[in-house]
Amino acid sequence: MPSQINLEAAEHNLKQGKELKKNGQLDEAIEKYKTAVDLNPEYVDGLKQLAAAYQAKKELNKAVKCYEKILALKPKNAAAYLGLAKILQRQKKAIPALANYQKALEVKPKQPVRVYLNYANALNRQGQLKAAIAAYEKVLKRNPKKPAGVYVSLGSALQKQKKFEEAIANFQKALELQPNNKNLYLKIADIQVKKGEFDEAIANYKKYLEFKPDSFPVQKSLGDAYMKKGSYDEALESYMKASDLKPEAPGINRLLGDTLLIKGQDVQALNYYRKALVA
Repeated sequence: MPSQINLEAAEHNLKQGKELKKNGQLDEAIEKYKTAVDLNPEYVDGLKQLAAAYQAKKELNKAVKCYEKILALKPKNAAAYLGLAKILQRQKKAIPALANYQKALEVKPKQPVRVYLNYANALNRQGQLKAAIAAYEKVLKRNPKKPAGVYVSLGSALQKQKKFEEAIANFQKALELQPNNKNLYLKIADIQVKKGEFDEAIANYKKYLEFKPDSFPVQKSLGDAYMKKGSYDEALESYMKASDLKPEAPGINRLLGDTLLIKGQDVQALNYYRKALVA
């Protein structure tokens, strides 16, 4: 047990460290924090500040050790679990990061919405889709502002589960909040193609192209949708626009050849097949 003198000295060094950090003197602040912890090895506030300073310097392994010391002293310190989870995410250590998010929520379920969002994203990245979806839904339930990004993430998780109707519904909710987000039109269109809803998909590809008419991939996707619908004139027009944007793109000449062949324009089709062989 540290003496009263050491406790007071530790607190004094901590205050000095905070001032130094505030003034941008991070290295000097770290030395003060280290002194505070040396004087009082059980000084959780000192360890917390030291961890934050190490993170600011991108010395992540040292920050991890600080959080581990906090948890050895205070096994129910949710903030330490969260701090550790964030660092582990930065280090691309997804599984232990997820475990620390889970531990933090077990210890203290009443967390800010952003914590549940980080947890949901971590689950999503790990492919734990059912749990991720539940976490996203909890975020939406607790957040009256209903951020568009959460609807997008939830929609993407549902799409991975092939729950296409629910995915589209969430993308559309996001679109209501962000009507100029062109990528949402693309996400919806891609699902509609899979569902065989070609007219709807075509409308959404066109909407995307209103924002970015020079997008080769989307012009090509529009052509693909027309082809699947059997609208060969429109498919040819879209493929031609795609070809104008990116003449050397692999496969575009073959697609033009296929479309012209279906239309009975054999000579023109042959010309594009020849180009495809050269490309």
